[in-house]
Amino acid sequence: MKERPILMRTENVKAILEGRKTQTRRCKGLDKFNENPDAWLKTFLGYDGTWGFHHLPNYLFNDIVYCKCPYGQVGDRLWVRETWRTYRIYDNRKLSEIRQTAKVWYKTTSLGDRTVDFDQQKDGADEWRPSIFMPRWASRIERTIALLRIERLLDISEADARAEGFNSIEEFLAYWDILNKKRGYGTNKNPWNWVIGW
Repeated sequence: MKERPILMRTENVKAILEGRKTQTRRCKGLDKFNENPDAWLKTFLGYDGTWGFHHLPNYLFNDIVYCKCPYGQVGDRLWVRETWRTYRIYDNRKLSEIRQTAKVWYKTTSLGDRTVDFDQQKDGADEWRPSIFMPRWASRIERTIALLRIERLLDISEADARAEGFNSIEEFLAYWDILNKKRGYGTNKNPWNWVIGW
């Protein structure tokens, strides 16, 4: 089993903590394939010499695309990077210089002593730090991959939209476009993406 980080926006972290989000869709690692969606995709899922195959309906035998899931395989663990903060004394210090025993606050939290009113706190926490800079030790959410497949975005089912933390397919697709349209993966392109579940 391997561990890999995965970035989550605040609203997604909230949905995970509330038990509403058990899936995520990502296009990372499928760039070449999305450039040629009629290709036959042979996807490497394992890191131990095993292969997993996803046979897609439209293909060209002379254009084989190889790619591996950058998030791992079934049985691997994902740890969530989210927006966080710690004490101001760690301002302008490298992440490696922050004590692993330092108190950590999370932007999306309502868990016990981690809840704090920052407007009333004068000397406590620093400004929010981007999720990309969260070290492993500060992560509070881990999930084991139980589902891994590739599908086109518009093939999402109502059940999968709910597993993404939304009430409907339309709601999910509107959110998808906010995050991905400018990156070239809008609903109008119907991109292939990894479906990762836990």
